[in-house]
Amino acid sequence: MNYASYYLEGMRRLYGKNSIRFTSKYFSQFKHNGRHVALIVKQGERSAKIIIDFGDVSVIDQKGYEWCDHYAKINIDFESLARHDKLLSIGPSFGIRVFSFPETVALSLRNYIKGRKRIENVRYFFADYKAQLKRRRVEDYQNNKKSNDRMVFFASSLWKLEPETNLFRANFINAAKKNNEIDFVGGFSPRIQNDIPGFEHLTMAGRIDFDEYLDLTKRSITTFSTPAVGKCHGWKIGEFLAMGKAVISTPLTRELPQPLLDGVHILYTDGSEENIAGHLRALQSSKELRETLEKNALAYFNENLLPEKVVAAIFQKALGPTIQ
Repeated sequence: MNYASYYLEGMRRLYGKNSIRFTSKYFSQFKHNGRHVALIVKQGERSAKIIIDFGDVSVIDQKGYEWCDHYAKINIDFESLARHDKLLSIGPSFGIRVFSFPETVALSLRNYIKGRKRIENVRYFFADYKAQLKRRRVEDYQNNKKSNDRMVFFASSLWKLEPETNLFRANFINAAKKNNEIDFVGGFSPRIQNDIPGFEHLTMAGRIDFDEYLDLTKRSITTFSTPAVGKCHGWKIGEFLAMGKAVISTPLTRELPQPLLDGVHILYTDGSEENIAGHLRALQSSKELRETLEKNALAYFNENLLPEKVVAAIFQKALGPTIQ
């Protein structure tokens, strides 16, 4: 639910919440998992079976691919589109809140009863619904705040199996901290196990509240993105584009519905501290560059990544442009 929420919101916006029905009738061959959702879209006499795959890795679920008519996926590697004719690249998303607390409780219980034979991890099933409640609505990402000309904020996690991701994020933090024209706020979130040494001096004393995270990100001169688990896009880049931020990013390793162009929508870096420092100086000194990237990032999100735009693209490919 935490991952599927984005697409449920798109369906609700386009067709109303009463157009969605949760059932186990057509999906007995699938087990509950946190990587994709199976659905059937119907209009009149037409119907299509669809998989929406939001998993971090580029691997395509073979059972889902054989079952569906169309396979929409976030993290597609650059060669898979040519090899798999059912594939559709849908770009990064992020968890959002769709249902109120009473709706979430009722829906989780009803869906557990309907799908209990296919739910192998009951704790995870309900935790995912609870996690959806902690997220914010798409509207909360709208950014009416002016960037602070001196402040850079960045907060992120350390990943046990992603040393390159950790290194690039550390390089960004160090570059910002060493710039005398920048007031840096943030760092790595502390890990309960404290089991990734070498980043202690860049780790915050405690975690940042989500609302504070949004507020500080909106006011930051820039934000930083790098592929994370399994080289995935990650939620951060979707969030940053939704907020219309000037993004510095290492090269993306997964397909997009439309390219994010260097110097137009985003600034690409090789991930070195020196190169990142140069981008920070450019964004700190040039308000024009910053505002251009902010405007184009938001335009990209509105044209390609809004929940209703993503769902419309999937359903139009499945049933044709006349679906309403």
